Amino acid sequence: MSAGSYGELATGVATTRAEGVLTLATDTFWLSPTLAFSAGGRARADGYGTGQQRGVFELSGAMWDLLSPRDSAAMSYSGVSVIGTTPFSFDAYTPSSTVSVSYSHVFGGFVQSASAYLAYDFLAMQTSMGATLSMSLSPTTTFSVSGYYNLTTRQLTEVDYAVNVQCDCAAIQVAYRTFPQGPQSNGFFFTVGLNAF
Repeated sequence: MSAGSYGELATGVATTRAEGVLTLATDTFWLSPTLAFSAGGRARADGYGTGQQRGVFELSGAMWDLLSPRDSAAMSYSGVSVIGTTPFSFDAYTPSSTVSVSYSHVFGGFVQSASAYLAYDFLAMQTSMGATLSMSLSPTTTFSVSGYYNLTTRQLTEVDYAVNVQCDCAAIQVAYRTFPQGPQSNGFFFTVGLNAF
């Protein structure tokens, strides 16, 4: 459970939000020494000071293969169903039913890792792709840049920049999300996660 007051410049909305989240996940099932499967789901309920209410239900499953100590490939499915509305754009969810394939490589040096994916959404009937590059600035700090491109509309949809700092008691992220097709929605996001002792 969480609650807070939010103001969003893009929509001009300023109101409160209370949120409850229930997450379920399976263990990782190893089908072979290198092939594994897992699945999970999440239900999220939001109530807003405007009187609006919204429920988001997510289901996901993934199978991945460890091709080498530094390389892995995966095939996954994710589905999102939304009931109700939100007054904000920053926490909006779009219904989807998506199958994707991805590939990741760990470098282990200054350039820490790179990954890319290709996905098809059966509800939107659109194909998209994306890539992420992560760099190590220090033993506790990483910088990443991610880009997303819609192959169906031939548009660059989003580019994100993030700095992650990990310490003994917390994980901190400062991210800047940009939307080339709607720059009025660009914005900074600050997240703090407390580590359990």
